[in-house]
Formats: sequence, structure tokens, C-alpha cells
Amino acid sequence: MIAAAGLEQPNILIVLWDTVRADRLSVYGNSRSTTPFIERLGKTSMVFERAISPAMWTVPSHASMFTGLMPTTHGAGYDWRW
Repeated sequence: MIAAAGLEQPNILIVLWDTVRADRLSVYGNSRSTTPFIERLGKTSMVFERAISPAMWTVPSHASMFTGLMPTTHGAGYDWRW
């Protein structure tokens, strides 16, 4: 991908899989081949092994990932419905 200024930018793919444990995925070392496609993709990609969610549930966590803001700032909380 070429940016407007002519500088090359990385291709980014964010895989969001809600309520899955990392220790159950083969990409994170599970001995069973539970996620073979993600494991193959991980061999040529950057895999974050110490990612920590900024919130306890989906809506504020995703809002933080896509805005870079903490849940107390963006306001996507328990009463946010859409």
C-alpha cells in the first residue's frame, strides 16, 4: 500500500475473536492444532503475546482498540446501546 506522501505503509489486519482463551489457540502454543489458519498467518505476521484488554467486556474494549482512548474517555460503557 502506498500512502499519499509516497511512503509505504504496512498492511494491517486486526482479528477480533471475543471470549476465546489464548491458551486454547495453537498460534499461542497449544499442542492441538486448534487454529491452523491463524497459526500459519502468525508465522509471517506480528503476533502480540502480552496484549491486555482495557476493559472487562466487548463494547468498551473494542471502542478503545479503534480510537486509542481509554474507556473512561470515549464513553462506550454499560449504557451504550448502539
